[in-house]
Amino acid sequence: MRSLLLRFAASPHADVKAYAEAALNGSEAALTPLHDALIETGVSERGLEMLGLKVGDKVLIRTVTHYHVGEVEEVDMVFARLKNAVWVADTGRFGQCLEKGTLEEFEPFPNGCCVAIAAIVDVAPWNHKLPVAPKK
Repeated sequence: MRSLLLRFAASPHADVKAYAEAALNGSEAALTPLHDALIETGVSERGLEMLGLKVGDKVLIRTVTHYHVGEVEEVDMVFARLKNAVWVADTGRFGQCLEKGTLEEFEPFPNGCCVAIAAIVDVAPWNHKLPVAPKK
């Protein structure tokens, strides 16, 4: 996200530059007007896709405090919305989790969830069936 904001901060468009600089300085409130300014200056929605977060992909998202698994339903500059999502309390061995799709403990979000883009540490493809019910 930081590299994307740095690129926008170098924009010749004053609004884009100002909002990007504000976001780089920690203002999450600047992200929505930045998005709008980018659209107004001709940046396509395709140009705003987040690397690693494509609509329809199944992913494991690691944030600064939690893990989530689900299918990407929508992405903007502030949130990634996941459907068929679970909160993962324990991945077990992380490499095995990614390779085999095993999770030691998880709880479903009944109506999906939104993950703050600013809190994402990394995103990995989830090449497995999405988990639906916790282990008994």
